[in-house]
Amino acid sequence: RSYAQIGAHIAEVSRLDGVSRTSVRRRVSYQEGLGVEHYRRAHEEGRGVLFVTAHIGSWEMLSLAHAALEHPLSVIVRPLDNVYLDRWLTRIRSQFGNRVIPKQGSLREILRVLRRGEDVGLLIDQNVQEKDGVYVPFFGRTACTTASAALLAMKTGAPVIPAFIVPAGLRGHYRIRFYPPRQARRRPAQIRPRRRPLQQLHRAGHPGIPTLLALGPPPFPHSARRTRPVRNLRFAIRRETGVGKQETGA
Repeated sequence: RSYAQIGAHIAEVSRLDGVSRTSVRRRVSYQEGLGVEHYRRAHEEGRGVLFVTAHIGSWEMLSLAHAALEHPLSVIVRPLDNVYLDRWLTRIRSQFGNRVIPKQGSLREILRVLRRGEDVGLLIDQNVQEKDGVYVPFFGRTACTTASAALLAMKTGAPVIPAFIVPAGLRGHYRIRFYPPRQARRRPAQIRPRRRPLQQLHRAGHPGIPTLLALGPPPFPHSARRTRPVRNLRFAIRRETGVGKQETGA
């Protein structure tokens, strides 16, 4: 079923090239009680908004529809290996005022966007190397998750909103869910953030994923392995706890 969802998503994305704003608005709306009111409250703070989401449902439609509903943002992406497909997908993603920022070397541009009070979207559900992430609970297991959103929130004070798009009954129709904004305590640039606040902030983005998957049918078409064994247990324990030496039982 997951692979069938991938195929359906690819077919849908192929029809988004040149889609009209009216068509998107007819098919996508904000879910009542978990919708645009959370975004507006966060955006009013004037520090921009960090959206964190996952490869759930029609994730390409999420940023596109939000822009079609008059709220464009910058999306952080890893360019596709095929340059022609990448240009095509960038054209689709850039409709209705969205901007596409390549992931590599994107930090300075993200900071500029947030300082202008604009919004940024990040996908945070892929496994990352231990040195680049923090461990958070995911279906009863620990998953190494990128720390980028939490670090950006701590540096800029931008609120973090977990955002998802879910089917709305009719094929091709969706509801956008924005969970209440999470606020990180700003830290001076010279102070290195502790691991625990990073974990706590990223846990805020993860609870929505198991909740959505429990609804069924599964809208989670991401086939990459989400959790992987910890390769260096001593290193992971020392990093997550701050303790210099730990007995691992080995």
